[in-house]
Amino acid sequence: MKKLDRSEWAQRAWVGSMNMRRLLTPKWLALHAAALVLVVAFLALGVWQWHRAGQGSYRSLAYALEWPAFAAFVIFVWIREARSALRAAATDQTDKRTATDSAAASSAGSAQTEKAKATEQKPGQLDIDIPVYTPPDTVVDDDPELAAYNQYLARLNMQAQGRE
Repeated sequence: MKKLDRSEWAQRAWVGSMNMRRLLTPKWLALHAAALVLVVAFLALGVWQWHRAGQGSYRSLAYALEWPAFAAFVIFVWIREARSALRAAATDQTDKRTATDSAAASSAGSAQTEKAKATEQKPGQLDIDIPVYTPPDTVVDDDPELAAYNQYLARLNMQAQGRE
């Protein structure tokens, strides 16, 4: 692991504190408050059910064990979402730095770069040919009403595919 000097450490600490500010927006403050209220309420309900279970209700015993699990789930989701937001902020900053570095470094040959970007395959994009179903031209139907309905559906299909 690389040892950081004072300036690098200060820069990383400053960037980290800027990322943490993202969790202090009005939206996140409301989420923090909601998570806190839910955890306290679920734990209080668990204690209440525990006392009811002491009076001989076995169903209350099950609920007494279930409410703290709900509280734990709220905490799990809250931590996961906070980490996701911080990770997104760090990725955005890295992308901005990379974009400015690459824009400054690549002033020559931009036409070739544009052509290469146009031909390169994007993530999640598959290079496959999907066959299109073409209905047979002649369909033998004994029922004239069914035949008219099938022709209507074929016409709608053609319109939807833009072939008519």
